[in-house]
Amino acid sequence: MIEDRQGWIWAGTSDGIFVFRPEELLANPEAYHHYNWSNRSLLSNEVRHIMQDSKGNIWIAESGAGFCICTPGNDYGKLEFTHYGVADGLVNSMVQAFVEDAEGKVWITTEYGVSCFFPDSKTFENYFFSSDMLCNVYSESSVLRLQDGRIAMGTNQGVTVVNPLQVESVRNIPSVTFTELKLNGVSVASDDPNSPLEYSLAYVRDIHLRHNQNSFGINFSTLDYSATIPPKFSYKLEGYDKEWSVPSALTFAAY
Repeated sequence: MIEDRQGWIWAGTSDGIFVFRPEELLANPEAYHHYNWSNRSLLSNEVRHIMQDSKGNIWIAESGAGFCICTPGNDYGKLEFTHYGVADGLVNSMVQAFVEDAEGKVWITTEYGVSCFFPDSKTFENYFFSSDMLCNVYSESSVLRLQDGRIAMGTNQGVTVVNPLQVESVRNIPSVTFTELKLNGVSVASDDPNSPLEYSLAYVRDIHLRHNQNSFGINFSTLDYSATIPPKFSYKLEGYDKEWSVPSALTFAAY
């Protein structure tokens, strides 16, 4: 449970969130608001942690579905929730706890890995602070910001202490290799009749398509299978697309 800036209590349960004022609830047992999966407010009924950040936003860990953020207004009977999950960049959908650092970034522990959320850009950076898989499994509601700014995170094998100011991002962007060409839905190789490929697709610099080869698809890969989190790709066909595609884990483009 937490108490927000307006004196309302937020209680997380296995049936969603209950929001109430203590004095009103004591006078009337029905004086509360209930938000859960059934009334389409939350994406999971199992709430593992609740946090209020420095701006007054409420963060709710929705087990198996990521988390959501709510900015309370004057009407607690009509609260709205913005949801974030793995598709948005979160490291794992089983969120265990939140903690805000001195710079306003929110660190999110999960059942496998840690995400750092940047509220201004709404982006994530993901970390595994141990080579031991079990030490990357974090405990429910077990996180604390220490007086010196460091963050203590409870795991199932002890405590991990992180200094947010010293965590560096490793931005190794792997090269992308084209792995397959499809024309009119059929995969083609260099030795196929009427194939536009002189060599294997990975070694071809230019491809010239005939007028009847106007439906094509290209598969691509980083050929790096060591990453715990799959990379996301964005593509653009010059002269046709006006913008880059939305980053996605899908490894093909079709036109």
